[in-house]
Amino acid sequence: MSTIWFPPTKGTDVAKKAIEAFKKFPADESIAIQLVQGLIGDRQGIKSISISEVKEGKLEEALTRTGETLRFIAEVEGVTYKVDLMTTPQEAYETVGMKAPE
Repeated sequence: MSTIWFPPTKGTDVAKKAIEAFKKFPADESIAIQLVQGLIGDRQGIKSISISEVKEGKLEEALTRTGETLRFIAEVEGVTYKVDLMTTPQEAYETVGMKAPE
């Protein structure tokens, strides 16, 4: 999951930079599939959230591509971002040696 924050006054700049980023770093569904993309306002300004499901064995590639894209967008003044790794419920159960309930 990647999260980007930016001031409302930078919305147009961020949108233009995001379009450039998606052309420069196009989605590669052999690495990850985007599940959710959304924008909301919060106390820090505008927040953009993207959640993708990474293909097995492709985590390093996915993190590299995500980092490249986010750093490119963060060239706009006032943009900050972070990346969080999440697991599916099945993966979470497996980490403690259990099988997820059906």
